[in-house]
Order: sequence, then structure tokens, then C-alpha cells
Amino acid sequence: PPASGSNPDVEPINFVRAHYDSIQGRIVSEWRREPGSFELNVTIPPNTHGTVFLPCTSAESIRESGRPLDTRYARLLRFEGRCAVLVVEPGQYRFAATYF
Repeated sequence: PPASGSNPDVEPINFVRAHYDSIQGRIVSEWRREPGSFELNVTIPPNTHGTVFLPCTSAESIRESGRPLDTRYARLLRFEGRCAVLVVEPGQYRFAATYF
């Protein structure tokens, strides 16, 4: 998401909801940014996997459905800048993390 002050002429967006109907099924992504936190809901269709970029301050701050990250279904690959890069199996996920 755009950071506060990244474009002084436009207020940053704080919420997005989108979907894409792929050949494997519907992919859904929706996120909300609050002061100090970021929430991301993702749906990955069957027989696929997804790569998720989650803005966060640390791996320890990431929660999925209120619990620490479960490496069986969502696995931390690396950090790129201020984002954790996760690979996720098919399913529905509710990520939350501490955000800058």
C-alpha cells in the first residue's frame, strides 16, 4: 500500500478489495491499513499456491487467524524491503501484522 506522504497531492488509500476469476477458480485479495497494523484476507483456489507480500515490521508480528504463522499452509520465504514474502497453499487466510 502507498505510504503516508508518498504523494503529497493525493491521500493514500487505506482499503482495497479485489478478485480475479482464474482458470483454477476465484482469487480474492482484500486489505486494510490502520495506524500501526495491516490486515490482509486472501483466498487461493484449489490446485494452486500463492505468493503473498505482507507489509510488516517483523516475522514475529505476523498472525494468521489470530495465531502465529502456521508453516504447514503459509510459509515465510524471505523479506523484501518492508514486506514479508509468504508462499500459501490453497485456502482462505486472514493475515494481520504490525505495520510501519
